[in-house]
This record gives sequence, structure tokens and C-alpha cells, in this order.
Amino acid sequence: METARKTQSVNATQKAVDAVRFDSGTWRVEGVKGLYLRSHKASKSYFLQKRIRGKLVKVSLKAAKVKQAEAEAMALFGTLKPKPAVGEVWTLQKAFDDFMGAKFPKDSSSSETIRTHTGNFERHLKNHWGKISLVDLGNNRAGVRAHYYDIKNKIGNPTARGVMKLLAAVYRWRREVDLSLPECPTTAVKMEKAGTRNWALKPADLRIWWDEIQAGRSVIASMFFTICLFTGARRGSVECLEWRDVDFDAGTIFFRKAKKNRTYTVPISDRLQKLLIEYRHSSAIKPGERWVIPGAKPGTHMTKVEGRSHHLRHQFKTDGTNAGVLEVMLDVLQGHTLYGVSRGYQDQEMLDLRKATNRVSEHYAKILELDVDFTAAEAAAEHAEETQPAAAAV
Repeated sequence: METARKTQSVNATQKAVDAVRFDSGTWRVEGVKGLYLRSHKASKSYFLQKRIRGKLVKVSLKAAKVKQAEAEAMALFGTLKPKPAVGEVWTLQKAFDDFMGAKFPKDSSSSETIRTHTGNFERHLKNHWGKISLVDLGNNRAGVRAHYYDIKNKIGNPTARGVMKLLAAVYRWRREVDLSLPECPTTAVKMEKAGTRNWALKPADLRIWWDEIQAGRSVIASMFFTICLFTGARRGSVECLEWRDVDFDAGTIFFRKAKKNRTYTVPISDRLQKLLIEYRHSSAIKPGERWVIPGAKPGTHMTKVEGRSHHLRHQFKTDGTNAGVLEVMLDVLQGHTLYGVSRGYQDQEMLDLRKATNRVSEHYAKILELDVDFTAAEAAAEHAEETQPAAAAV
């Protein structure tokens, strides 16, 4: 049985190399990183070897003498990169799919991020470069820079920045394992700084938006946006609300899905409670329905309500501030994790939060020209009236 040949080494001198017998295999040249001597039957040659991310990369050297080989090896060692698999062409579309699959698995709770990334790719990258190779894209620095300014001028700097950041993330994700790719092309883009992130609508625009939501959407979709507006909750938190999460007696709402898989319970305004009671007893909600925002398929909740909703979190914060509510109270109502604030609120804390959410709600009522004479007693009376028949039946 043939035994494995031990690693051989030779001094980096021409005399030592000349003394190596022919057909004796591979020798490591001492003192020169990655340099090896290969002894054939009638000749000798040099090659450079380097392990990159677990993959062994080799390149033959032209030098005939050891000193020439040493100089060539030192010049090339830092530039070695693994070669892509034969016949494997990575397009931007393929890299995007790989990036999203790794970063956001199917059970990911980052639905808003997934929706944003997918939307930016579909609208601004797929038709431009989806089918071209990453090598060609990396060499098209001027085209990438021009595309940034095109989006910025037509749509706005926030969108342009978002598209470029997504492109850079996808490209660099692939380049981590394929060092043969050129430098990321977004390095040629000098993006303008983002302004203050405040997407709140002005009162007149908010009123127009509200009228469009009430008139141009289904009852279910309209309620989805109403809850988002009156609670400042995230899209995913509202989409998966169940009726058992809404406690009409306590006047609270439990969000079982929030950022980083957290949950939180907060009081709901008297006005939103009244709207929810009316909605639950409308023809849009079937008897025994589990979900507050039911989907088209029985037993499911809606997951893709058309239209932006995340800006309503900023709307809630802005209008809450304008209504005189403390910022810390608004943060708690929106489910933010705050140092020193517990989730098990005391009676007085819950009372203060209820006053805060009612103040925001009535601020909206004035802007949207809703029933300004509405009172908390009205919501309680309506709830009692709606629940009496059920109690009598039992």
C-alpha cells in the first residue's frame, strides 16, 4: 500500500533547487509565502498557491530561476482570487434571489423590509440589469451612477438611495464568495445625504387620503388603514390581528406580532373602539370570523393590502406631538422598547396611555372632519347594546 508523501521543503537558493532530484514531486520553497517547486521527469517549474475562503487557488509562474520566482510570487500573492465555476454565470436576478433567500427566510417577520426590497428591485433594477452578469454590472460604474441620478430626478433622493443601497448589498453579498468580481459599482455614486425622515401628510393632504381610503377601498381594506392610522402600528401587526386580541371590555388591543418577534398590549381610543364595533357587526365580517382583517381565502388573514402604510407610523407620531402628547407616551403606544418601561402597565399608567391615545384620536377627528361631538360614553353604550342580544341568547 502506497503511503502519503510528506511535505518536502527546499531552501530558497538556486544551489538547493538545482540539487532537487527530477521526478521527486512538489517542494515548498522555504521563506516565500505560497511558493512551490514542482519537479518533473526532465524539468522543474514554480507555482503559487493560496487558500481563499476554504478554496485552494493555484497559478503557474513563468520564472525559471528561484529568485525570479520569489519576486513574481511576492507580486502576485495579494492579487490571487478564486475562479468562478465553469459555465456558472451569476446575474443580478440570481444574486438578488440568493440574497433575499439567505437574509429573509420564509418564516421571517421582516415583511415590510421584504416588500420594500422586492418593490425596489422590481421597479428599478430588474428591467435594467436583472439578466446581465455581475461582472458586466461591476464594470458599468458610469451606468450605475447615471441610474441613481435618473431615479433621484424623477422620483426623489430617498428612493434613489434605497435602490443603490439594495444594489450594493446584493452585489457585495455575492462578491464575498466570488472575489473575481470587480469592485462594487455603487462606489462611483456620490449619494446625497438623506433628509430628515418625516413622511407625515399635512392636514389637507391627510383629509384627501382619508376620503380616498373610505371611498375607494373595500370595507376590510379601509379598516386596515384606519387601525394603522389610529394606533401607529406596523403593517404586519395589524394584518394578523384576531378578534380575541381586541378586548372591548378593557378597551385594549394586543399586537401579537411586532418587530423582533415582540408583543405588546395598549389601550385603544374610544373612537377606534366604536369604529371596530360597527365594523365587526357589518356585512363584511362573517359570524364567527377569527381575523380582524380576513383574507379572500376562508380561514386566512389578508397579507398584501395594496398601498403604503408605514408612513402612518410617522403620521401618528407627528400628529400625536401636535396634539400635545409626550413623545415617550407615543413611543409606548407604538410598541417601541423603552429602557425602564415595563410591559405590565399599572392602572395609572394605562389610564395615562388611554388619555394619550384619545387625544391623538380626537386630533384626527378634527383634521378628518369626523363626528367631533363623539364621547367615550357613546362607545361604551354602543358596545353594551351590541353585546346584550348575545348575552340574552345565552
